[in-house]
Amino acid sequence: MLDPTSRMLRLLSLLQTYRYWSGSELAERLEVTERTLRRDIDRLRALGYPVHATRGVAGGYRLDAGGKLPPLLFDDAEAVALVVGLRISAGAAIDGIEETSVRALAKLEHVLPARLRHRVNALQSATVPLRYAGGPTVDPQTLTLLAGACRDHERVRFGYVAKDGTTTARHVEPYRLVSAGRRWYLVAFDVDRGDWRTFRVDRLERAWSTGARFPAREVPGGDAAEFVRAAIERPQRYEAVVTAHAPAGEIQQWVRGDGTVEPLDDRTCRVRFTGDSLEWMAVWLGAWGCDFEVHAPPELVDQVQQLHERFGRAAATYTGRGDLARSMALVWQPRSPLTERIVRGAIEIADADGLPAVGLRRIADRLGVDVGEVQDAVGGTAELIDAMVDTVLADEPPPSPSEQGRDWRTALDLVARATVARHLRHPWLLHVVTAHPPLGPHVMATWEAQLAIVDGLGLSEVEMDSVVSVVVGHAEAHARAMMLAEHATARTGSSDTEWWTAMEPLIENAFDPARYPVAARVGPVAGATYQAASSPQHAFEFGLQRILDGVQALVAANRAGHDGQGADS
Repeated sequence: MLDPTSRMLRLLSLLQTYRYWSGSELAERLEVTERTLRRDIDRLRALGYPVHATRGVAGGYRLDAGGKLPPLLFDDAEAVALVVGLRISAGAAIDGIEETSVRALAKLEHVLPARLRHRVNALQSATVPLRYAGGPTVDPQTLTLLAGACRDHERVRFGYVAKDGTTTARHVEPYRLVSAGRRWYLVAFDVDRGDWRTFRVDRLERAWSTGARFPAREVPGGDAAEFVRAAIERPQRYEAVVTAHAPAGEIQQWVRGDGTVEPLDDRTCRVRFTGDSLEWMAVWLGAWGCDFEVHAPPELVDQVQQLHERFGRAAATYTGRGDLARSMALVWQPRSPLTERIVRGAIEIADADGLPAVGLRRIADRLGVDVGEVQDAVGGTAELIDAMVDTVLADEPPPSPSEQGRDWRTALDLVARATVARHLRHPWLLHVVTAHPPLGPHVMATWEAQLAIVDGLGLSEVEMDSVVSVVVGHAEAHARAMMLAEHATARTGSSDTEWWTAMEPLIENAFDPARYPVAARVGPVAGATYQAASSPQHAFEFGLQRILDGVQALVAANRAGHDGQGADS
């Protein structure tokens, strides 16, 4: 029979191993009577272990969760697993548990038997963790040594590699280990330099404890974490002020402790933060997932504009950049029902969420088919966009002069208006660069009908193509201006009329007619007419009529020249 102390430890181990034990089973395992078992259970309860007993034929004992964590017993395999797990946690700098892992690891390794220490080291040396690039690696044994030295007030010696690569010998009195993201810092009193220092643990070499004790010191300020923060943080060069078009609660999840978020209303907030890199600040703003305006500093405004242009070039969509043979087959050959559904589904996605939302995976999910089927049907996104551009013209044939007796001027007017309507129905068309147009049947039919409008007017072939290009280009520019105006209203929260109503009295007070006499004469009249600073619709109407006037003058000049040549002959 075991002595009472060993028997209680054995009883505790059994209760921790299984959820429920009957009294007879426990008594048999411990080789005692059930009366002795009850006394041992009472001793465990007195030590703080919440052992619950159930009476009756099916009665027994179980160890419940209590208000505090009691001492636990581990077998050899469990102890090895714990130490290895804690070493991984400490070295990987898992957010929130790094320091706790090091403290627990130091306690365990302090009492770990030699036979188990050998098993742990063997397992550690035979395994290699896969770590992602970007963070420093820290030796868990170094962390354990430093944690023990902090606890026991023992001096430590090590080589320290500075940022420039030079190595110096250090003799320190460790105070605390501080985890900062994926880096560990040692706060210690440097004996040779007579001052407090912070050391990156991943830059320590050959650390060892001297065994020499030292009286405890208090770090300046009394807070090791703040001491490290003051040592590693650099003054930020730029302070940004940004209006984000999203609820403050959503932006706060991004900003956290790196700035302040002030709600302006339910949908917008004012954000202030600092940074040392304009590139990083601009990219970070883009990651918020909402529209925003940068108010300061001017350098950040310029950086955002540069990124806008760079990303715009990277994201620009060009027709004719895929497999040309595949694209031509896709737009000219009869399509299967699935292929037609794919092209029409892609147009619907682009209409709703923009061209970047068009992807083979999303189309497959929308149609309930495998992505491989979509790829087999259309090839890639480049070929699909060619088919989309051609398909949107399928149901919109342009008017011709023969329709309802219309003359060429009326027909070109209708071409311009149909082009505007098409681009407003499919705004993504404005983001497709058609320098290499998809020469599908509907693209060709549209061009043919547009050219036919000006055929027979006495224009050369180049003049005919140029007239069509100018009219269509003017219409596309107007559609883009309409989209930007709608975007401005949504972003600013006020329409052109509301903006003009608010600005008109301010302009009258600030405007100097003597300095800007022409603007002073034209501005009030135009503003009163438009009820805004400008009118895209008026500009479209005015510009279209002037284009048609120019075409009419060109036609008349060509005819006059032709008549003059006939008279001379």
